[in-house]
Amino acid sequence: MVDALSGWPNVKCKGLTPLLVLALTPLLVLALWGCPTVEEPDGRAPIADLVVYGAVFTPDGVREAVAVADGAIVAVGDAEDMEPRMGAETEVIDAGSGSVLPGFIDAHIHPIEAGSTLMADCLLDPWASAASLVPVLQDCADGETKTGWVLGWGHSIYALWDDDRMPKDILDEAIPDVPAAMMEETSHSVWANSAALAAAGIDAATPQPAGGLIVEDEATGEPTGLLLESAGDLVLEIPLASSPVNDEVNYQGLLWSLEQLASHGITTVADARAYTDRNFPAIWARAEAEGELTARVTLGLWADARRDDATQLATFAPMLDVEGPLQTTQVKLYADGITSHGTAAMLEPYLEDLGAGPVGLNHFDAERLAWWVTELERAGFDAHIHGIGDRGIREALDAVEAARAANPDHAGRHRVTHVEYLHPDDVTRFAELGVAADVQVNGWWVQPEHIHEEDWLLGADRIDAEFLRLRDLHEAGAPLVLSSDWDVSDMNPLVGLSHALTRGDQSLPDLETAIDAYTLEAARLLRREGEIGSIEPGKQADLVVFDRDLFGLDPTELDDAHVVWTLLGGEVVYAL
Repeated sequence: MVDALSGWPNVKCKGLTPLLVLALTPLLVLALWGCPTVEEPDGRAPIADLVVYGAVFTPDGVREAVAVADGAIVAVGDAEDMEPRMGAETEVIDAGSGSVLPGFIDAHIHPIEAGSTLMADCLLDPWASAASLVPVLQDCADGETKTGWVLGWGHSIYALWDDDRMPKDILDEAIPDVPAAMMEETSHSVWANSAALAAAGIDAATPQPAGGLIVEDEATGEPTGLLLESAGDLVLEIPLASSPVNDEVNYQGLLWSLEQLASHGITTVADARAYTDRNFPAIWARAEAEGELTARVTLGLWADARRDDATQLATFAPMLDVEGPLQTTQVKLYADGITSHGTAAMLEPYLEDLGAGPVGLNHFDAERLAWWVTELERAGFDAHIHGIGDRGIREALDAVEAARAANPDHAGRHRVTHVEYLHPDDVTRFAELGVAADVQVNGWWVQPEHIHEEDWLLGADRIDAEFLRLRDLHEAGAPLVLSSDWDVSDMNPLVGLSHALTRGDQSLPDLETAIDAYTLEAARLLRREGEIGSIEPGKQADLVVFDRDLFGLDPTELDDAHVVWTLLGGEVVYAL
């Protein structure tokens, strides 16, 4: 039998277990679930290029060593089991008692956006008032810009709401003569000056875009300069559009991000917003062609709610790529926005309407989501759906259910990402539908001590009943994935592991479960579990080596550990 997307044939290990044949150079080895070693065709044990000693985390428990040949794992076992693998040129990494884990897989991350300096003309303090930002913005305007605009990010939307002036007037005071646009700290709104609004053709007659809100003055109907959700793209798509200069800046930013990923033991990523109009797929392809790709990559092409659905899908279809280290197998869709802006789609009204309507808004409504997921399955893609509000999450699950009914012969590996406000009635649906819950716990604002800061907006009872039901999802059998959403949150997987284990009654039960969510479950989501995600013979030698035994640490101490080596296919891509 052949997997419809991966195309990998299934075989047997001595008649016991269905397996995948993994093509390696210069030989074929079997990905033997539960088989202890890989052998040459004549039965000899291949000599290892590398043996790593340490506390090796495997699906069968902690072992003492792992052997690597031709980029793949050929043996896992105790120290004495490595003796037949040792040769004159075998290299050794001895981690002592340090943990050796499969390379982390960050299934929701933004490496180009995080590394690019296009939006870095002005870095703003999220805790500062709007008035106090004026001199900072003036200094930014005096500097050299890459786009002809003054671009920045980092402020809080509450700083603008707390000021009596219209946001554009504050920004006009600081930067009156050139277009200026500041992305808010969560990326879900943009603060624009009058010149930027004019450049984008935004005035009182501009229709509201799908998935967004041009905030208007109640008395005059004039844009205030605050653009929520997709309305911000009306402005940003001008300075950030693909050009030779922008592409080069973004490429250099990607190279920097790849270094950061390797230093944190991350060997596979899914770019959660691969903009085609900003040339992101080609930028990733350049990194691969120039030998700079130090991680395996899955691209999630960005679907824009403002644009025609069928036209976008027709553009995406030829880009499907299911082979090699750089793959394009997903499409990113937003069901809704974010609670702090009142744009997350909720089943019951907010306690205060912040402008997007009493129950928030949709980027893609329920009908469009169902169409997209159905058609993506038929085209061979998986859906990566942003869902934060309980209504947004429910509509995402409904869309998958509709696709399952329409496409009984397809089995998309879809996910809902964030899953922040989950209605109790929908907890079991993730397992029932086979939808992954892709949860981010790295950010400070989702920690238990901060979640009730939105009581004024949502109510304490709703937050207690619905917010980040990590343990509930796990116990219900949901495919559970941990990821970072960097650079909105901290990239470090150890921060995510620590936070996943310190959430009170919603903590994951143990470190093993949390690691699986950051490795093997993420590999399954990306359709790469036959290749990566666990330390087993036949899989690629994507490994991360730590300076201490993670299992001997208190959960609050996990991020005190340090990555000493990161290996991709047996090659060292980071060394402390």
